[in-house]
Amino acid sequence: LLTSYHLKFLPQFESSSPSSDNHTTFTTKKEQHNTYPFTFAACLIIKDGNILLPEWLAYHYTVLPLRHLIIAVDPLSKTSPMPIVDAFREELPDLTMEIWTGNSY
Repeated sequence: LLTSYHLKFLPQFESSSPSSDNHTTFTTKKEQHNTYPFTFAACLIIKDGNILLPEWLAYHYTVLPLRHLIIAVDPLSKTSPMPIVDAFREELPDLTMEIWTGNSY
């Protein structure tokens, strides 16, 4: 899932907190010093695209800087992005990720 290429760009993540319904939110407790004059948020609709997700997350977190992401999982998807999100949540500071599943969107 995570390669050494991805990990060299991503500092430590500290904690996660689940929310209700079909949403799971991961965020940090520690405030990091933000050197960017702005940050980005995005909504990603995914259907069996787990092979692309690690690189997409690393790139957009580093380049944009992406700091809030909603991942809407297509109801017909055969795979879940949760293993990738779980792996990345330990590596991404300042990033809030919400997973929307089922018919919640």
